[in-house]
Parts: sequence; C-alpha cells; structure tokens
Amino acid sequence: MEEKYRVPLYLLIFSIFLIFLVSAGGAYIYRSQKKHHSEHIENELSVIAEMKSKQISFWINDRKVDVDLFSQSPYFKGTVKRWLQTGKKEHSDYILERLKLLIERYSDYDAIIVDQEMNVRLSYSGNLYELHPEAITALKTAFISGETVMTDMHIGLHDAMPIHIGTVSPLFDQEGKVFGAIIVQTLADYFLDSFIRPWPVPSKTAEAVLVTGVDHEVLFLSKVMHSDNDPLSLRFPLSRVEIPAVRAVLGEEGVIYGIDYKGEKVVAVAKSIPNSSWHLICKINYNEAFDEWYFQAKTIIIISFLLIITIIVSLLLYGQKKHRQHYRELYIAERKLREHEERSKTILMSVGDGVISTDTIGTIQFMNPVAEDLTGWSLDQAYGVKIDTVFKIFNEDTGEIVANPINKVLSHGLIVGLANHTILKSKNGTERAIADSAAPVISEDGSLIGVVLVFRDQTEERTNRRALEESEQKLTIMN
Repeated sequence: MEEKYRVPLYLLIFSIFLIFLVSAGGAYIYRSQKKHHSEHIENELSVIAEMKSKQISFWINDRKVDVDLFSQSPYFKGTVKRWLQTGKKEHSDYILERLKLLIERYSDYDAIIVDQEMNVRLSYSGNLYELHPEAITALKTAFISGETVMTDMHIGLHDAMPIHIGTVSPLFDQEGKVFGAIIVQTLADYFLDSFIRPWPVPSKTAEAVLVTGVDHEVLFLSKVMHSDNDPLSLRFPLSRVEIPAVRAVLGEEGVIYGIDYKGEKVVAVAKSIPNSSWHLICKINYNEAFDEWYFQAKTIIIISFLLIITIIVSLLLYGQKKHRQHYRELYIAERKLREHEERSKTILMSVGDGVISTDTIGTIQFMNPVAEDLTGWSLDQAYGVKIDTVFKIFNEDTGEIVANPINKVLSHGLIVGLANHTILKSKNGTERAIADSAAPVISEDGSLIGVVLVFRDQTEERTNRRALEESEQKLTIMN
C-alpha cells in the first residue's frame, strides 16, 4: 500500500498560528476602531452641547443685563413712577417710545409695565392682558431678590399670545422701594432658531432639544424634529429612564446611550444650562452615528476573512504541490525499480546457470529458462509451489535425499553450497549432476525477504573427469 503524503505538523501549527493571528488582529482592530469612532462621536456631541449651552447661558445673562440696564435708567424709572401716579399721556408716550427702541433692538415680541400689585398697566402692543402664573412667579422672585429674572417658556393665557420667554426687571424708587417692574417678552421661536435648531455639521437625524422637569415629568420646551407635537406638549414620566431627556432632568450629565422619544436608539450628550432649570440634549441616531464605522467593520471582517481563506488555500495548494511531488518521486522510484528489475530479469534470463528465487517460506517466485530446462518445470507451473517439490536433489553415491539448501538459508540466514555428487531429478525423471549455492536476499532495513538459488549442470564435466581418471589409471597399469 502506497504511503499517503501528509502536511508537516510544523506547517499545520504555523498555519493555525497565522489564522489565530489574523483573527486576533482583526478583532483588535474591530474593537479599537469602534472605540475610536465612539469617542469621536461622543466628543463631537460634547463639543456641540458645550457650545450651545454656552450660547444659551450667554444669551440669558446678556438679556438680563440689557433689560436691567434699560430699566435702571434714573429718568426712565422716574417717568414710569410719575405715570403710575398721574397717568399723564406725555409720560406714557415717552415710556412707549423707549420700549419701542428696546423691542426693535432685540427683536422682542412685547414689553409691558406692571405696578407693585402685579397689574398690567401699559404694553407696547397695547394689550393689557392678564399675567400668566409663570410671569407672576417670576415677578414675586424679582420683587424679593431685587434682581432681574427670567421665566420658563410658556404660552399666554389667551390664544393671541404665542410661546415666549419673559425677562422681568423690578423698578425701585430712590428710597429703594419697589413700585413696579418691566417685563420684556421674547418669542421662543426666535430663541430656538438662533441656538437650538442649527446643527454645525451635516446630519439627517442629529438635533438639540431643550427640556425641563415639571411635576414628575420631563417637558420638551422645544419642538422636536420627528414629531407632530407642538412645543410644551411632549411629556414623558420620569420613570422612563431609558430616555436621555429623563436622565438629564434626574441630574445625569455627559454621554448617554438610550432610546429617544421616537423609540430609536441614540447617542446623546446631556448638559444643564447654568442659572436655569433647563437641560440641553444633543443627540444623533445610533445607526447614523456608526454608519461609517459599520462600513469599516465590514471591511475589517472581509479583509480578515480573505486573509484566512488565503492562508487555507495556500496551505491546500502547498499540500497539493507536495502531494504531486511526493507521487512524482514515488513514480520515478517505482520506474527505476521496474527498470532495475527488468535489467536484472534480463540478466538472469540470459545467464547460463539456473536461477530460482523464493519468498521467506520457500515458495518459488521466479525461475529463468535454464532452471526451467533443468527442473522440467515452467515458471507458470512452479510459481507459488514449494521449492522441495520442484528442486529434488539426492546423493549420487548413496541415493539419499539431500536437504534443500534454500531451507538451510531460511533457517540460518547464511550462504549455503551443495556437496559434491549431488544429483537433480527433473519432473520428467531426467537426472543431472549439478553444483549449486543458495544465498539470502536481504532488504535495505536488513531483514530477510527471500532466497536465491543458483545451480548449473555438471553432468558433462563429471563424465569427462571420470574418463580422464580412467585413462590415467590405465596408463599407470601399463607402465
């Protein structure tokens, strides 16, 4: 049975190591790229949230300072106090003119004057409407603290008043007693369009929303991108902690992975607005955020897979090449062996002596034509037959059967020669005097694989020798 080629163990180990190395390298690059991309998205959202929160905070402080400076003008305060006391038109005309300058400068919606009982006494728009509870709360705070404060976003008590923010500045007389306040109303859309809605980089799902906590709920102050809800109408209970806005109201800041108001997975950054109850949420849809990384991940996986396939294919090709080379070497060796056997057979078939070869149990495997002629057996007849059956020998003088030399070689592994006066009896009964020798056939590994017997016909030689001996004896007698 031919030995099959096997890939060397060291090559298998090296290939497995390469596959492991490629897999581990691919996994490391996969994780590091994801981490790097996550950090990039988080940093980008953090920068945007920080920028927007600073803009909002600066705007709040700027509005407070502007309204405070406007309201603390001594002449303006004196005129407002005299108008509240006398109601003269010339005083109201001056106040309205000043309010007009303020509104036009900052694109405000309206400005109103209230007395210390928090009654609306004058407005630039001419509407003397009832104050919203949010405005009343802010007035009380301003009267007590003596500082300018801002209201939360709120809707007026009547349909004509849109969502707005009020900046409340108290008015004090020379003795430091409050006698009223000015409330400057700014539309929420102006505020939101300036700071909340713009997004500095192209994106389909990124947005910023402003929220606050109200009665165990999170209230969305700004209109969200993918909802039909108006501002101040979208609410969620604080138990919905998977929503980044809820977690922000509960006090969490920084990067938050969660589910937004649409039920979609998002990456968000929460940031509280200083000196307010507002919280800013800058977020982007998770799929969009990691879309670029998905492509990189697929590329990494494909490259790693192709490298592993390349290693496996290379191993198979190498094995196939060595397999072909192995069988080519076997073919060449077998061909040389056959050529050697053919040459040996030709030589054996041509020699003048008889040649018989057997296996290790003494059965005939080969006979040349001389051996066939001397034994009377053809190779076809003798093949596989015991040597004792074909090669029958006995002593010429005693007629006793002589031990076959092949059996002696098989027993002792030594070269054995026949004694003189040995007679070979052929299959047809012809007897011939022979001389022979038997030798073991040894393989490359030193084991006995058979015996070869070489013999020749000595009948004529012995006849001539006897005739010579007889002549010498006659001469001796005659002399």
